Amino acid sequence: MHQPNINNRQILVVEDEEMNWFLLRDMIELFGGIPIWAPSGAMATDIIINNPSIDLVLVDLKLPFISGAEVAQSIKKIRPLLPVVAQTAFAEPEILSEAIAAGCDSYLLKPIGMNEFLIMLSEYF
Repeated sequence: MHQPNINNRQILVVEDEEMNWFLLRDMIELFGGIPIWAPSGAMATDIIINNPSIDLVLVDLKLPFISGAEVAQSIKKIRPLLPVVAQTAFAEPEILSEAIAAGCDSYLLKPIGMNEFLIMLSEYF
């Protein structure tokens, strides 16, 4: 499988579950990327505003207080061309449709496997 070049690419992971963050952090670092963690939607928006170097956002759809779809919508208002990829354990069509309608460019289903992760990265880098 083709390994995408994400050296020094900053990837924001919006994830409230620490174990999921650790998994994504390790996969991003494995391929040379720079993972940044936002455990809440509000923090993610602040990071996007203050860090124009973010290259990709992975957003969990089930966040407390504000949904991942709402976070994606906020991010797209700030940086319309920034790729936002939803991540979710819920494969219901209405949840995925809501995420795409809110501005997510694609989605990954949890548990996220290495092959699926590499395919997604190849789409954007």
